[in-house]
Amino acid sequence: MNRLFNTISSNTRKALWFFALVTIVVLKNRQANAQVSDSVHLLQSVTIESDRLTIYTHGLKIISFDSTTLDNFRSDNAATLLASQTAVYVKTYGQGGLATLSIRGTLATHAGVYWNGVNINQPNIGMTDISLVPLFFFETVALQYGGSSAIFGSGNVGGGLHLENCAHFSSPLKLKILSGIGSSQEYTGNIKASCGGRNIAWEGGVSFNSQKNNFPYINSYNQHVHQQNASLRNNNIFQQIDIKTSRNSTLSAGLWWLNSDRDLPSSMISSPGKEHQKDQSTRTYIKWELLHPGNILIIRSSLLVENMQYLNPQLLIDAHYRTLSGIVEGEYQWQAGAKTLIGFAGSASRDNASIYAYSGDKIQSAESVVGSVQQVLPLPGWVATFSVRKEWCQGFKVPFYPSFGAEGRLSKNFSAKLHFSYNFRVPTLNDRFWQPGGNENLKPETSRSGEAGINWQTSNAIRNWQAGLGITVYNSLIKDLILWTPASGIYWSPENIQEVVSQGLEFTSKFGVKFRKFEGKIHAAYSYTSSNFNKNEAGMEPVKGNQMTYIPLHTAIAGFRIDRGIFFIDWEQSLTGKRFILKDNSTFLEGYTLGSFAAGSSLTFKKTTINLQAEIRNLFDTRYQAIQYYAVPGRSFRLIINFIL
Repeated sequence: MNRLFNTISSNTRKALWFFALVTIVVLKNRQANAQVSDSVHLLQSVTIESDRLTIYTHGLKIISFDSTTLDNFRSDNAATLLASQTAVYVKTYGQGGLATLSIRGTLATHAGVYWNGVNINQPNIGMTDISLVPLFFFETVALQYGGSSAIFGSGNVGGGLHLENCAHFSSPLKLKILSGIGSSQEYTGNIKASCGGRNIAWEGGVSFNSQKNNFPYINSYNQHVHQQNASLRNNNIFQQIDIKTSRNSTLSAGLWWLNSDRDLPSSMISSPGKEHQKDQSTRTYIKWELLHPGNILIIRSSLLVENMQYLNPQLLIDAHYRTLSGIVEGEYQWQAGAKTLIGFAGSASRDNASIYAYSGDKIQSAESVVGSVQQVLPLPGWVATFSVRKEWCQGFKVPFYPSFGAEGRLSKNFSAKLHFSYNFRVPTLNDRFWQPGGNENLKPETSRSGEAGINWQTSNAIRNWQAGLGITVYNSLIKDLILWTPASGIYWSPENIQEVVSQGLEFTSKFGVKFRKFEGKIHAAYSYTSSNFNKNEAGMEPVKGNQMTYIPLHTAIAGFRIDRGIFFIDWEQSLTGKRFILKDNSTFLEGYTLGSFAAGSSLTFKKTTINLQAEIRNLFDTRYQAIQYYAVPGRSFRLIINFIL
């Protein structure tokens, strides 16, 4: 910790002084504006909250998963949820393998992953393996689409995944125990407890997942074989405590410890190997929140430690890496009027990496200040937000990045939204320092994006039904895209050599009805994603106008759920279109559809609820490849039992 924070750059001091000055000035003026409202949370036409995802993202598309959906996936990871319930593309190397998120035709490094507001993307690779994110611990999960660098910082070009926990004040002890067993010798165990009094709340849990993954499949030579060297053992410990330090302030602290130990299977065209990877993450944060009528002050500090060991006995490789990231953030929100909310934020971060492929330890620091305004517009029911960020990152010049969004009602049943933003991504530590190949002369990627959407919702209280439709169109241009290309016959190197134009259309629909003892829900989503190279690379074959590799043009999902009393059935179907595997678009993987079916019941005995669920995944035993030459399981089965005490 001393090494991490001993040295604070002049830019860091400027950012912190600016934030402190703004906070003092606004606090001095708080009494002059106190007559606006006497409520902390609801101030006439504007709501003041502490969640940036809620306050400053008007105009952006956000999907929040309801409790029923999350309960169905409590034994799963984030990759499984997103692949089944959204039309975004999850790039996965098979059961137990790496899974990354692609939103609107962007790369995995263009999607942020946040835990209670803390960005947990690893600084050396700029992404998070979402197959290692268990859903069991989180009360809310939201997927945010579109560029949001002005709000969340570097890397938020395509969107972000947000995981949140809640404080359980004045809540009796609640215990949840979930256990599951599945094909390929899969075993899952999860325990979580929560309770709270008037001034203190606690939540904690542990999870365990073990998979042998020795499933049968048909390889590229049309032979029936079994997957080898693909076992996975994944353990998590989670703790959170919230303390009301006064009538208007709360102190919160959280810990998320992850230990993953997995074999890395070879491709279908390679000889079976013994590659192995161990990952260990320790993520912590502490947050102090002060609430006053019309004012919120938040100070948060987080420390993220990532360790990895890669073993390859055949090549005599035993490689280690360790990164340590410290982040200090401050946010202030001021209710400036009945229809105006003003926010200021400042942050300072420092990444320290010790990686076998770097020539010594590497350090990267960054500081930022953000100003935001939320304004109720003269149009009935319309709200707009404007944000601008200035960031200083060691070794780079990052200009101001603004965003603007608005949303509101057009009529009783129709609403609309629009959003425009400039975004950026600073090169990762691997991009800069990996040897051989790292390029310290890289520039940050920049992008501009815009989107517009219209939604229709209606309901009939007498006949107990409701329905909704939504359409969103978007366009973005990414400049100076960092791509690794052959630098010689021996190694590859990253360069700012590409531009990408991503544009498309997204459609969502839902319908729910209650009829006598039955309750039914239907949902569907479709995404058309045109993500094209916008220029040719010097000395290489022309690629302008070609679709980006491993970005499907079409993705879709559909499903229904029927409940009757204590019983339910659930059907989900997904479609992934063909994906090109070379930039010249000469070779591609065929598209595929996957179906899943689940049935279960919920039994209640006094204060105990028992949920039983049986699942069949890849119902039709579809043969496909998500990544070329990497095996995926066929039809598989799982049985899950969940106790709520």
